[in-house]
Amino acid sequence: MPVSQHEVDELRRKGQAQSLDDADCTLQTSAELLGFVIHSARSIGADQTETLNMVELVVRATDMWREDIREARNVLYALNYPPAISQLLKALARRAPPRPPPYFRGVGHQCTSALH
Repeated sequence: MPVSQHEVDELRRKGQAQSLDDADCTLQTSAELLGFVIHSARSIGADQTETLNMVELVVRATDMWREDIREARNVLYALNYPPAISQLLKALARRAPPRPPPYFRGVGHQCTSALH
């Protein structure tokens, strides 16, 4: 993949420097986020390679879980995004960590996700 670790780290630093009050929380799912990235790339005239690089950069910088990447791939595929997007997301999902299993807090408690 052509995105360097330096680019990923730089995007993470920029995200951490932004306060939560400045963040727009309109996008709720990974598919919405990646669809917006693709739309933004196209609107500035990015070619397919540049668009794929931007998608990879966002996926890697946000540490998406494998299941979220696969879900986004399925949604974008159903919406007729280019096959190259699906192929990239498939490759990224293979290398992404799986979502941690829910943990048990004892009798009388429901299982919850470790990061919920």
